[in-house]
Amino acid sequence: MKFFNKLLSASHILFAKSKIITYIAAKIRNQCELIIKQRFSATTMNPFQNGEYKVLEAVLPCCNIYFDIGANKGEWTNFILENKKSVLYKCYLFEPGMSAFAHLQKRFGNNGLTLLKNIAISNTEGMLTFYEEENAGEMSSAIKGWANTPVKTKQVICSTIDKEMMEKNITFIDFLKIDVEGFDLKVIEGAILAINAQKIGILQ
Repeated sequence: MKFFNKLLSASHILFAKSKIITYIAAKIRNQCELIIKQRFSATTMNPFQNGEYKVLEAVLPCCNIYFDIGANKGEWTNFILENKKSVLYKCYLFEPGMSAFAHLQKRFGNNGLTLLKNIAISNTEGMLTFYEEENAGEMSSAIKGWANTPVKTKQVICSTIDKEMMEKNITFIDFLKIDVEGFDLKVIEGAILAINAQKIGILQ
């Protein structure tokens, strides 16, 4: 085995001296990475098919506090409401889009298990520019150019997960779902205190 490893190592050194072989190896590697990526990546955004709801369903019995960041029309939260057996839980929905938020109010406004807030979540408090698609489009984002269709540009109030937890006296989030179309890292940065203190169970 040692002899084989030495032979392999010597072959790598020898082949690396050739520009053509190195070029071919890079091309083969790139194709292999694409095949692996295709094999293990989600081929559909449908949560019933890509495993998203399977994971959520599996952990529902042990989760009581849910944060839905970028709630849009509330499909994710609605899945919880329809499948959670216990009533000892609360869903906090954050959505900066006006048309999407109106949809959430109509859908969950009278439900005591949900708390709706018409704001964006970021890494700082204040205001940010939001690019909203018409009819509660799912590609609405705080990232310019992210949406595929015409957008309305507006200023929206923003907060952080750490601030919202403090204001609502929430000591632990069992399940934190973030779906904010390219703005996800900013949202995570705004939860750094909770993450460092291990106050978030599952982050999706």
